[in-house]
Amino acid sequence: MITEECRHLISSIKDYQITYSRRLFNHLPMVLVALDQMQATPDQLQSSYVNYVERLAHRADVFSLSDPVGQQFEQIRQYYLNQLKQFGLEHTLKQALPRLIPGIAAGAFYCISRLASAIKSQDHQEVAIALTCWRLYYLDVEGIKATEDKKPLGLLRAATKIITHYRFPPGNTVDRIASVLLLPDYHEMASQPQQISFNILAKAVVSVYRMTGDFTLCQGVVAVNALRELLPYIDEPELALRYFWQALVLVYLSTGGVQMNAAEPAELIDWLKIREFCCDSDNEHLIEFCYACQLLHQQTGDINCHKAASRLIMLNR
Repeated sequence: MITEECRHLISSIKDYQITYSRRLFNHLPMVLVALDQMQATPDQLQSSYVNYVERLAHRADVFSLSDPVGQQFEQIRQYYLNQLKQFGLEHTLKQALPRLIPGIAAGAFYCISRLASAIKSQDHQEVAIALTCWRLYYLDVEGIKATEDKKPLGLLRAATKIITHYRFPPGNTVDRIASVLLLPDYHEMASQPQQISFNILAKAVVSVYRMTGDFTLCQGVVAVNALRELLPYIDEPELALRYFWQALVLVYLSTGGVQMNAAEPAELIDWLKIREFCCDSDNEHLIEFCYACQLLHQQTGDINCHKAASRLIMLNR
């Protein structure tokens, strides 16, 4: 459950666009939920909200309801709002997610993360916006690839051969992911581990982040925690896990196959201190990441989750 202060602030976020400035995604709803769950005070929530809204208000990517994209967004949002009102949250998600899961890479994992946060907030407006966002940014990973008897990180390393001499066109992470899908060799490679479970997936995602420190893969950690929130609403969880893994392959390749090195040692910081640091921070990605790491640590018992959060705190002190 979230606090009334958080609920009140989230209810006003619908007035702001999904993106701002040069196609940067609006992370405010996810930040507020993460802070609230990390025991932020009402003043800390309010401060975070005010600081972030100033950014959105001055640099919004505004679309008009008179243009086709604006009209499509509003039509889809109203559809989901009607579904939520008529059938409730669980039914709406169980109907929507089978169609959306093959596009789990939407917005470089932004959409799945926003939806998981919206579910936690129990705000139907926010759930409708997140589902609409996923529909509009939908990017199909184009089928589950063949399995191979390799460890997950070995599969990622092997996949980099398809981009060895590839020069990415200009654009952001979303554009780079889409360009990987255009490579003929992408469709021919085997890139699925034979065995998969949530714990296997989560441990692999956290490990690859620790070994690269890559910002895009940092979002993968947030996203795998979001998948954990969505799995109760998915009838075929293994299929969802495999789609997520395939999306992770795409995201990893979009970084140019950033090199994996031995993870740097990290002194563990008490989770209470980590939460306190986050509650005083204005770094939305650090807040979301540490929140995800603590929940993944609780779920999987993987100490790397604690190490990853601790190291990021150390780097931002």
